[in-house]
Amino acid sequence: MPMAKLTTKQAVDGLPHPQQGQVLYWCSELRGFGVRVGARDKTFIVQRRVNGKDRRVTLGRYGQGGITLQKARQDAEQLNGEMSGGTDRVLRKRDQTAGGMTLRQAWELHQQAMKKKNGSPATKADYQTKIDCHMSDWLDRPLVEITREVCNKRHEKIGENNGTHMANGVMRVLRAI
Repeated sequence: MPMAKLTTKQAVDGLPHPQQGQVLYWCSELRGFGVRVGARDKTFIVQRRVNGKDRRVTLGRYGQGGITLQKARQDAEQLNGEMSGGTDRVLRKRDQTAGGMTLRQAWELHQQAMKKKNGSPATKADYQTKIDCHMSDWLDRPLVEITREVCNKRHEKIGENNGTHMANGVMRVLRAI
């Protein structure tokens, strides 16, 4: 990963945009602070290990209508402190976003989104069948309780009873919701 001294506006402005994809430039002075440079924009990020897992947090977009380098550096220093103290911002945000939302509520929101995008009625019917057959007992469960481990057990159970194709399809529906 390229390193850069990200302390001045000129340094950030001077980072070249790639033709395609993204390039990460890490600050040589502030650990975990960097800029993700895409074909059209630049975004400030912080990346640290928290409780044994790599976590990358987006601070904001640089430039017109975005945040300044100084603000991004201040936020990065604060986040570095929180993350080194064990606070996982990604999990906290995920919990706040899901809040107490149940799978049933999320499914209703997803159906509304599908309707706005003119989703296929056949797809909706297929999703509903998979939910009714394999996830009906989860409908009133908060999303934060549907963990990777719980999903893995359900996937195995569905695979044993209905085959891996069905198990994979049910998990695709759950991810979509």
